[in-house]
Amino acid sequence: MLSQAAGEVPDTMQSVCYSVTAETFLLNGRLSDAAATARIAADYATESQPHRFRALSLLAATLALSGEVAPAAGAIGSAWELDGGRGWVGASWPLVLATTQIGFWQSDADGIQEALDTFSRVADPDAVERAVANTAVLGLHMVREDYHSAVATAATLTKSVDAKLCPPLLANGAISSEALALVHLGDPGAALKALGHRVSPPAHTTCFELLRAGIHLQLGEPRKALAVTEVCVRNTPDHSPLSLPSVLLRRAIAHEVLGHHSLADADFSRSAHLSAEFAGIRAAIGLPLDVIETLYWRLAANEPEFRPKLTQELPPQDVYPDREPLGFDLPDHLTERERVLAGWLTTDMTIQAIAEQLCVSTNTVKTQTKSLYRKLGVSSRREAIERLEATGIVRTNPSAN
Repeated sequence: MLSQAAGEVPDTMQSVCYSVTAETFLLNGRLSDAAATARIAADYATESQPHRFRALSLLAATLALSGEVAPAAGAIGSAWELDGGRGWVGASWPLVLATTQIGFWQSDADGIQEALDTFSRVADPDAVERAVANTAVLGLHMVREDYHSAVATAATLTKSVDAKLCPPLLANGAISSEALALVHLGDPGAALKALGHRVSPPAHTTCFELLRAGIHLQLGEPRKALAVTEVCVRNTPDHSPLSLPSVLLRRAIAHEVLGHHSLADADFSRSAHLSAEFAGIRAAIGLPLDVIETLYWRLAANEPEFRPKLTQELPPQDVYPDREPLGFDLPDHLTERERVLAGWLTTDMTIQAIAEQLCVSTNTVKTQTKSLYRKLGVSSRREAIERLEATGIVRTNPSAN
């Protein structure tokens, strides 16, 4: 409709209409549509600096959320030039969103804090602006590894009075960050509970299946990791290239653990090539590096032409930089189900609720829990939690009890 009206409507009005459309796409997580529409809005802005500033700000946010850091930074720079001291930057929620996302990718807490300080001066912010400000605070907590505060801030986006007005893009991001923070805190049961039955948005700009797969691998459930990511590789041809390599990496690990070596090699190869093309290969926090290293060396042997790139981007295990440890380190003498319970027992969930999550009977969970208690040398849930913490098997929130 906008294209049909192009000859009848002034260019500046066309720019406004396309910017509004781009905002709608952006806040609903349709990033590719948002980027295309924001570029059209910028083209129609012609000599109108305010309208071009708005379009470039939206483009910067979309590119940053898509993982295109360099182009996003360029759009931010162009927007700053157009501002010229007029104060537009400080009131632009898309620029705050863009700066926060780039700061998250680059672990730049100071950059996020600076954008947040400037944006906090906005008088009488609306629901979207409040949600963006809380998203920036959430990103800041995650970068600073203050995971308890991250969980609390996520709740302001998903459970506060503004929750119904929180755009889907930001709500999904908050849920994703909350789950990741809980994983860092060694609370896989609460992380899965936070994710609930949520379905990833189109193109998986936020991929809940990716998060679930990582949790299942940490709980020693490779088959569940494969099951939850099946939709990513079978029914989502437009899956975000930013998260697909990580999905494939988790599938490769699951296949390797199960002894499906050819499938593991295929998924790991695809993950490595996509990572090298789109985002660079990175160590995966919380995943078994010994398995990744095995896959790495097999890929280096099978694809010698790719080895220089692989060696440059994905070094062997002994030179990984300061990897964040798992919240729990599972001992060999526990069965797979006892390993799962070691995480779930530290939550506030009842035995019945845990049984429902694990799709087994309450009596089965009680029997497995007694076996776990016996191996830990304890007689109650509280004692089990204390022993699990003391031995480093799990870490829990000290304020939870």
